[in-house]
Formats: sequence, structure tokens, C-alpha cells
Amino acid sequence: LAAVRQERAAAEGAGAERRSADASSPPATGRLRLASWNLKKFTLRGPTVDGAARGRPRRAVASAAATDSDDTSDADAQAALTEPPVRVRNIAATIVGSHLDCAVLQEVMSSQGGQHVMEALVAELNRLTAAERYAFALSPPTGNYERYGVLWRIDRLGDAAPELALVESLEPAGARWAQLLGVSQLEAADEMRDCRAVWREHGEREWPQLVVSGRADPGPRAFCVVSFAEVNLLTFHLATSKKGGIKQEVVALQALAKMAAASSPKPLILLGDANVDEAGARGLWLRRSDFAPQERLRSGFTQLYSPMLSMFSAVTSLFPVTGKPMHNDNIWLPAQRVACAAAAVVPISSALLEDIRGAAMELSLEQSVARATSNMAFSQWSDHCPVFADIGLEPS
Repeated sequence: LAAVRQERAAAEGAGAERRSADASSPPATGRLRLASWNLKKFTLRGPTVDGAARGRPRRAVASAAATDSDDTSDADAQAALTEPPVRVRNIAATIVGSHLDCAVLQEVMSSQGGQHVMEALVAELNRLTAAERYAFALSPPTGNYERYGVLWRIDRLGDAAPELALVESLEPAGARWAQLLGVSQLEAADEMRDCRAVWREHGEREWPQLVVSGRADPGPRAFCVVSFAEVNLLTFHLATSKKGGIKQEVVALQALAKMAAASSPKPLILLGDANVDEAGARGLWLRRSDFAPQERLRSGFTQLYSPMLSMFSAVTSLFPVTGKPMHNDNIWLPAQRVACAAAAVVPISSALLEDIRGAAMELSLEQSVARATSNMAFSQWSDHCPVFADIGLEPS
């Protein structure tokens, strides 16, 4: 058992020994609490719980998960600013209660409802803090009817919005994301040659396209660079199965991180939903590969970056409410450029969980209480828990 622990610690690097933080306590002075949260199908009108006592989430008719149409009206949006949906209120309470200074969000829907729900969320955050403290920005739509969102406290990171640029292709000619990361001449880079080799070995898609537009879920999605004045973030929502191209996506992330670490004047932090357990992909990050190009990328990445949460013990799914314990979300820091005091998973509050279970028991007639509770949690919070790291960036 001791040998297994040593092997895990060596594979994960400094992140395996990261000090755990109490989400209810604010970060230490001079630390910025940076978070990642997958808010499953986050839009203003869905999902809700069917009133027919089934405990099953009912998506809006014009579901943003299946279409890019406008699923909310201006009247809906205006009403939500003063009377936000219960899910928005619960998410806002978690963000404030966990003292998050900056949160990168996955699965904000690309319909108009995604824009509207972010407006409602910021309005609720500012109401809870009795100040105009929070702001948000959204990426362009990805190839899977999603956007990436970022929330930040303007008293910590300033009122200037970060620039968001999608990484849809690994051809850098004129690409804004490459300029933001400070990388150039990618075609000649050793990392790109290794990346191409891995894609040829494992891929069904043509190099170098990262996104297949319009593909049904689960499918490939673009990455997104979020560029603040003092730091760059690279966020992602990776494929949910090995057949969905997760090998290609992981090596692409590792290659980009290596190149940015070598050339960018700003540190680059990786954070997002890596679907580590969902896609059985832990080995892509931690296990030595017999394929030399893939191993050069993986080992080079692990020399520069460490996960802030253990991929073996940090449960980021809503267990035991939803399914089995799973680790899917994490934050990777460049150890030589960004200090981290602590990191943790933010659990759902016990009061909210009690309310959800109570409501599920009342609604559940045809399903088990466990299934109904899982669906209620999804509709009123998320099926992922937020993860955060307290990092050593001074506020701008």
C-alpha cells in the first residue's frame, strides 16, 4: 500500500500533497481563489423538474443542448434579474459562500438563454454581496452548442473584461489564441510534430481540426483561452469517451501548455472538465506511454505542471447523490510560476441537499428516491462540484 501511495504521488507531482482548504473560509491575504465549475446545460429555462411527480429533469422545448435557437424572451430575461430561478440562486449562494474570486464555467448554453442566465447570475451575486462586485464574459459558441463563461470579482481582478478566444484548430496562422498564449511557428515546433503523430496513431479526425461543428453530444468541443492582465487560463470540456477523441484532446492540451510555458510572459493555468473517470482517461495524464511521441508530451507536461487535486482521491461528481464517485474536474498549475496554498472540491451545502432530498421524496412516484434526488440536484444545482485553488497572484 505504501508503494502504491508513493507511485501515485510521483505521478501527480506536487498536487498529490496539496493542502486541503475549507471552502467556507476566504483565501489568505494575497491569494486569489480560482475555480472551475461545469454547470450542466446552464441556461435560463432548463432544466426544470417535471410537475408530473416523476422527479425527472424536463428540458425546455427549444433546448439549447440540441439547438442554437433563442430559448428565452426578453421578458423572461428581465424577470430573472429580479426573481432569478432557484438554480441561479443556489449557484450564486455557492459562489459567494465559497469566496470564489474567479470562476471559469463549462456548459453555458450557446442559445440566448445562456446569455440571459449569466446576466441573472451576476445580478444575484451582486445582490447577495450588496455591491456591484461581479462581472462576466462569454466565449463564442463551440462546436457543441456550448459556450465557456468566466465570472470574476472586479475588486480583485479589475473591471476590464478578459479576452476569450476559442482554440478550434491547431493551425496558428493569424489565430488570436496563439497570440494570447505568446506562441508562434507552431508548425515547426517539436510539440506539434509529436501531437500530429499521436493524432495519426489514434485519431479518426483530420489534423489539425479540433472541433467537429454540430456533432451530437458527446462530441469534441473547442478549448478556450481566457486572458487576464496577469495570467492566462486555458479551459476545456473534453470528450466523454475514448471514442470521442479524448486522446487527441489531451495531447493537444499538453502540447499547448508546454509551448506557452516556454514562450509566454504570462503564466498559463489549465482548468476544466477533463472527464478523467468518465472517459477512463487518467492514464493519459499520469501513466507512461509506450508510444514515444505521446510519452514526450505527457512527461514534458508533468515536469512543468501539477494537478492541484488528486486524480485518485478527489471526488468532483455529486456523489453519493449522483451515481458513483468520479474525478473529472481539476486545475493544473505551472509549479515554477504560480504558487498554490491550498485546493479543494466545494461540496453541495447540507441545507440545499436536505431540501432537494425532501422535494425528491414528494415528487418521486415512479422512480426511486435516489434517482429523483439525482435529477433534482441536476435541475437545482449541477451534477459536478466546483473545484478551486488558492493561487499566489496579486490582484491587479
